[in-house]
Amino acid sequence: MIRNRSALMLVTGVAVGALSAGSVAVAATSTGKQVTMCALKTTGAVRLATKCHKTEKAVKLGQIGPRGLIGLTGSPGATGATGSTGATGPAGPSDAYSYAWSTGDTSIPPPMDFSQSGTLLTLPAGSYAVQWHIEIQDFAQSTTPYAYCTPSYAVAGAAALTGPLFFVGLYSSSGYSLGSGGASRVVTLPATTSVSVMCGVIGTPTGRAAVVLQNFQVVAVKVGTAHIG
Repeated sequence: MIRNRSALMLVTGVAVGALSAGSVAVAATSTGKQVTMCALKTTGAVRLATKCHKTEKAVKLGQIGPRGLIGLTGSPGATGATGSTGATGPAGPSDAYSYAWSTGDTSIPPPMDFSQSGTLLTLPAGSYAVQWHIEIQDFAQSTTPYAYCTPSYAVAGAAALTGPLFFVGLYSSSGYSLGSGGASRVVTLPATTSVSVMCGVIGTPTGRAAVVLQNFQVVAVKVGTAHIG
């Protein structure tokens, strides 16, 4: 015989079993149906019945109670470890800077009297592959050995860089002579730089007067890293 009320046990999903003589335990089902049990107030003994005596307390089994309150939110977990760095993506496209002049253009070409030209390009700091090209024509039957040009890179706050000097060969002819030449160089500029050039003709006065600039061009392509052999 059960000696106190706390000994009353409700077991779900098991068969009905005898608790003691004259007392019965009934399994509560999950269907929500209710079963009335009568518990003796003095001893806690229970029996299956539809109506309880005054000495008994009715107990409803199989009832679905109200939902409990939501528990408190737990504290945030520790921050996970930083993931590994992904592979470096491919290099983006290069920047290109160009100045070009040819016969008939309205812009002013570089002079051929050994004076410094105006600024042809303004380059931001970085490494560049620079290419120069010039074409000159001799309209007279003169002796003009050659012409040459010296590029100049005026770096802001630093000493100017020059070179490489390049030549254009001209020789006497029965009509006229056309010569071309150029140079290329990889330069690394620590700050904004103004690019200009100084060109001139070596020869007799008559020869110098007869030589005319036909085409001139300078192109600077910005590169990721300069490798100079």
